[in-house]
Amino acid sequence: MNINPILPFEMFTNPQQAVREMRIIKRKYGIKRFMLTGPGQAVRISGFPSREVFERIGDALSYCNEQLAPEGVEVGWWCSPSLSSGDGRGFQNIVGINGVACPISSCPLGQQFVNAFTENIKTLVARGKPFMIQFEDDYELSNHPQIGGFGCFCPLHLEKFSQQTGKYYSREELAEIFSSVTAESTSLRQLWSKMGRDTMTGLSQKIRFAVDEVRPETRICLCQPGCCDLDGDMTEHVARAFAGKNTQAAVRLYGSAYSHTDSGYPIPSMLLHAMYSAEHLPKDFELFYETDSFPHTRYFSSAAFLESSLYTAFASGLHDSLLYAAQYLDDPCEEKGYFNMYKENRIRFNAFRNSLKGFNLDGCQIIHRPDACCGAPVDKDNYAGRNDSRAWADILGRNGIPFTTRKRHVKMLNGLTANVMSDLELKDALSGGLFLDGEAAQILYNRGFAEYLGIKIGGMLEPCFSHERLAEIPEFADIKGRFMYNRNLRFKSAGFESGTFIKIETRSAKAMTYLVGAYAEDIQPGITCFENAMGGRVAVLAGYISSNYSSNIFNYRKKEIIRRIITWLNKDTILAATLINSANEHLMFNVNSDRSEAIFTVNNLSSDIIRGSDVLFNPEWNDSTLFELKLNGEWKAIKPLNSGSHDTIRLPGLFKPMKIRIFKLVKNPSSKIHSCFATSGSNV
Repeated sequence: MNINPILPFEMFTNPQQAVREMRIIKRKYGIKRFMLTGPGQAVRISGFPSREVFERIGDALSYCNEQLAPEGVEVGWWCSPSLSSGDGRGFQNIVGINGVACPISSCPLGQQFVNAFTENIKTLVARGKPFMIQFEDDYELSNHPQIGGFGCFCPLHLEKFSQQTGKYYSREELAEIFSSVTAESTSLRQLWSKMGRDTMTGLSQKIRFAVDEVRPETRICLCQPGCCDLDGDMTEHVARAFAGKNTQAAVRLYGSAYSHTDSGYPIPSMLLHAMYSAEHLPKDFELFYETDSFPHTRYFSSAAFLESSLYTAFASGLHDSLLYAAQYLDDPCEEKGYFNMYKENRIRFNAFRNSLKGFNLDGCQIIHRPDACCGAPVDKDNYAGRNDSRAWADILGRNGIPFTTRKRHVKMLNGLTANVMSDLELKDALSGGLFLDGEAAQILYNRGFAEYLGIKIGGMLEPCFSHERLAEIPEFADIKGRFMYNRNLRFKSAGFESGTFIKIETRSAKAMTYLVGAYAEDIQPGITCFENAMGGRVAVLAGYISSNYSSNIFNYRKKEIIRRIITWLNKDTILAATLINSANEHLMFNVNSDRSEAIFTVNNLSSDIIRGSDVLFNPEWNDSTLFELKLNGEWKAIKPLNSGSHDTIRLPGLFKPMKIRIFKLVKNPSSKIHSCFATSGSNV
């Protein structure tokens, strides 16, 4: 089955012009599904739109479908905006935790709004007969102007919460409780999030009922908002309600960069949530990637960035694309770069996605919890629903170490996620291989798990060191160079560098690195490793890694140290594959169920051309044939080069910036891709 992307399209002039442009796009680029957007952002100024506005959109949609259906083109409707459709008619506004009512956004518990909204939708669908409706990503409660990033605390929601808890809490009381992390606050936060999810699910059921009355075959797709986890991990419940009994559930998963400066560095973490969604949503869901370059010109995002993101999405398990290739202007095809990118890659997109059927991502497990925001304190003036797991995606992704969010032996945990994990979940992680940053280690230590960490944590470390050095231990004896940057000086920082470290004293743990002072004296360990009484292996970074893009985290020695520690955490077994030597190369490694085949991608996230990429493979892939997927959709057998090292191979050719190359390994005892693979892992 081939991909069939959907193109958002704003009818800037009239339906006749829209039809002409859609025909051109289909003829030149092969795109044959469109979404007319409306009523448009102007309603936030003019007020909640009248029934006549939806009648006009429905009539335009009907004209487009009548003209284009014989040519195999489908036109749907993108309801944009949805909840933030402007002030009007005395609807109950969404209220933030800061007490501010958003003047343009209406609460889904307000019956007056629900009645008007569902009737408008019903009117449009009856006239326009869209194949699909998609709701803008303002279809949520917590990301509306002026509300402080957390809602809705209107009287209707406060009353509903009192019915669920058996106690009335005022907004002010909840703001005070949520401002710190305690057992009570975490429990109430989880209940509040569930209520938000139920609110959005209830509205979705009413919309589905209204659509079913006039056109039950019309599909409804959720445009997954960035605050979906904050609103109770609502994606599955809302999408299922939208689907009803007669259609397939569909979600456009978020994970793009708006007004981007066109660097590949964010891609691994940018798509982590989409990866998690693809790996955990039901298998019958259709998942579209938010292939969005807003404001849709290469002044901000190159076609290579969009191409790279879309291949990453397919490698993560997504099925298709909501392809924002056109501008929302009267000349939608002015920017041809994205259209040409899709046309050039269409065959390979299809071959790649179809080849991945039955494959799953392999590597370290990044522990991602949708409810992690419930373990974070709330700042009522500027709360964005902190979830820290993206930090490990940055570190692993830019260091060529594959990862997944599915359960694996080696787990990466950081930040406040530990606050929402049960004692049983934490003990399970501690009995395997677990890599912690300082913030997560501090939480586990304070919760009574000190004996499994092998260290004593004594609060926060003041800035008093300038470098980090490797410990003089046999495990690192072959690494050239002993020092790494650590700009943890009070008035010496650059970019997004964190100066947050915990005080560590080794008890039974082994120091792998040391933070050193002005005269190269050891201050304390920077990384420790410990094998605990349960047989678990635990590594601890002294520093916090959330929002930390420092030269202490991203450097060649730290890359190799992290790789070796992960091998140790994995019971002295190297991962299926790891990229070594180069900086900012992203590896994604998919394997089939019996591990007889692997499909992996190598993405150069930097602006330099890399000539050959060195890969360290697990010995299980010794006897394999190596193929590369070409633009024509064919797998071509290739021969790797000698990398100059006894335990790696070099993938030949040029790795251009953000131009992903795709490889396949097929186990075959009669053909060896390299005779000098490593036969054992590195120990720590």
